[in-house]
Amino acid sequence: MPEENEVKPWSGEGLPPVGAVCEFAGGTNCAADPFDKDLKEGAKVTIIAHFKCGDFTLAAFTFDPENPDRGMVQVEQGNFGCFRPIRTPEQIAAEERMRGIEELRANAPGIAWLSAAAIYDAGYRKEVQP
Repeated sequence: MPEENEVKPWSGEGLPPVGAVCEFAGGTNCAADPFDKDLKEGAKVTIIAHFKCGDFTLAAFTFDPENPDRGMVQVEQGNFGCFRPIRTPEQIAAEERMRGIEELRANAPGIAWLSAAAIYDAGYRKEVQP
């Protein structure tokens, strides 16, 4: 019999279950209720509750603002599109690679994607001059 406090696995669909640790994926800010300025995309969050707000079901979550003036934990709320499962190091590396290839293509218009990928994979990177 599963323990009462056991967190159910989350596939990334819908809202994460209460108790889940996941990443903040950003989301659409509401002008009337914007996200906390110290809440960054990729921040680890812990889902602490689900609640109804009109027709929507939202998740309340905690996060570390990484701001010494704010304390250790802050609380926010978000809809289902605001969360994603914690990415593996391989997923993070793949996303960084894609960003690097797209940056290379943006700086060299007309370069083919495969050529940009080969240049990136060979270790070439744009260096910012001081």
